[in-house]
Amino acid sequence: MKKFAKGIVKCRGMILIIAIALLIPSAIGYFNTRINYDVLTYLPKDIETMVGQDILLDQFGVGSFSVYIVEGMDAKDVSALKEKMEQVDHVDSVLWYDSFMDLSIPMEMLPDEIYDAFNNASTDSTMMFILYDTGMSADETMDAVAEIRKLSNEQCFLSGMSAIVTDTRDLSNKETPIYVCIAVSEIHSQGMQMLFYDYYDELLGEDIGDIYAFYDVYSMADNAISTALISEFEIAAYENPDMTLEELNKLYLQLSRRYGMQYDSQIKELYTWSEVPHIFTSPCYYFSYLTSAFSSLDILTMAEEDRHEAIETYMTLTTIPGYIPYCSAVEYAGLRDIFDDGVAQDIMEETASILGVKGY
Repeated sequence: MKKFAKGIVKCRGMILIIAIALLIPSAIGYFNTRINYDVLTYLPKDIETMVGQDILLDQFGVGSFSVYIVEGMDAKDVSALKEKMEQVDHVDSVLWYDSFMDLSIPMEMLPDEIYDAFNNASTDSTMMFILYDTGMSADETMDAVAEIRKLSNEQCFLSGMSAIVTDTRDLSNKETPIYVCIAVSEIHSQGMQMLFYDYYDELLGEDIGDIYAFYDVYSMADNAISTALISEFEIAAYENPDMTLEELNKLYLQLSRRYGMQYDSQIKELYTWSEVPHIFTSPCYYFSYLTSAFSSLDILTMAEEDRHEAIETYMTLTTIPGYIPYCSAVEYAGLRDIFDDGVAQDIMEETASILGVKGY
């Protein structure tokens, strides 16, 4: 083993050169690997959804469409904007009023049901349909969506599945590396807290130390539960975007009762979710607190059995680069996968046993 170590030190320059050289094909592979955001490609080809899309694409040359809303803009300006959008690659056509009638003919001459379908007088807005000649989540379609947004200003709004998929891609590419890094880095601080559990007596005195040790671990366990509650609430809200404020409040009350965080049987709604700023500033970020809390408690329970092993596991975790995904990082460090069946419950029960409490 010593010879091997000496060999590494002796050839460190060559090893560094090889490592840097290997980064080149790795970077090429990374930037040329396409992430598929189109869930339709995973569906059987014979179901109605796929058959319908194939018919649209093969027989009508239309792979997808977007709805485009323009507010407070003159008809001539809307028409000029429409012409620019029609020049964007892979935009098959843009349908609006001037696709069927000349602008010299007032729109108000249309039957009310047709006029109201494409215009909203109260918001001074009009609607266009943009048809693409490529699939809903094709790279060409997403590039077209991005180009159309460049042509738009604050008065214009693009919606539809292609726009949503593009936003999902952009948000994922921007935020995922940050959240992955944070999810692991949180364990660095919270795991250290749990390793101090046996030292609070020395730091604060026996009486206060015992109280604070109990409070610190109990707060970590409570944090795991409350963050699970917030995360489930967020997922439900995003899966049902048309929920009213009243429905959101009732959902949060229902989840709070199920998680044991609310016992008042008299109230009908609970709106304290609105006091969590992460929901608005960093959607779905709260989930990283859940994963780090459970892994930190896992370090605590490990320390109760073998403190040396727990410290070694923690130190291993701190050496893992921030870009390594959470699940891969905890597996490499030797912690349990909280997404395996029963693991989260086991960690919580072991924590309760350390505290000498029941009810988890």
